[in-house]
Amino acid sequence: MWQQWKLKFWNWVRNSGTIAWARLQILVGCIWVALQATDLSPLLPPKYFTAWLIISGFITEYIRRRGTEVVSTDAYVPDVGHVEVVKLVDTSAAPKG
Repeated sequence: MWQQWKLKFWNWVRNSGTIAWARLQILVGCIWVALQATDLSPLLPPKYFTAWLIISGFITEYIRRRGTEVVSTDAYVPDVGHVEVVKLVDTSAAPKG
């Protein structure tokens, strides 16, 4: 039963930690907007929301960079010739075969 839910979840987020994190942030943002209609100052001072934005940025960058590496390749561009191309490659993806 648990494996089935886990498979459905990862299919829903397209097997991407970045997409899962983005959807969690959307959920938190929707809840935050709904709660702004009430006085949140006794529960959550505004400084914590600022801290959340900073921490969220670090977590987003970590999740995005996890499983990727920078690769330099040589590519041919018409009217320019051969140029060096730097790109991020997903090392956790299955190799194309």
